[in-house]
Amino acid sequence: MPDYIWGRNPILETLHSKRRVKRILLAEGQREAPALASILHEAEK
Repeated sequence: MPDYIWGRNPILETLHSKRRVKRILLAEGQREAPALASILHEAEK
């Protein structure tokens, strides 16, 4: 069963860790939100 993580900071911490992230889901229209820029940047690495 997959683990689910909610919230900007927990997701960002997970991306900084060595855990593998398979998928990130964003609310519709939130991709351009400034608060999510760091998450998207880390996810692209």
